[in-house]
Amino acid sequence: MKINKTLIADKFPDFCVDLKDKTILAIHDIGNGNISVKIKEKIKGAESYNNEVHFYKEYEQKKINYIKKIFHK
Repeated sequence: MKINKTLIADKFPDFCVDLKDKTILAIHDIGNGNISVKIKEKIKGAESYNNEVHFYKEYEQKKINYIKKIFHK
């Protein structure tokens, strides 16, 4: 499923990327309402994270809701 709006993911200091036009391959629950999102396209700096980005409920609940909504269409 393609992300069709600006959606910033960051893992300081390794990367900060806009996921717009990227493809979600999978979403994994990593506990406490937090998620890991596997992206098809290569993300520079995220190679050691298996091209996955994390979103944390405490700070990014709106992003999590959006990702789940488009992925489960």
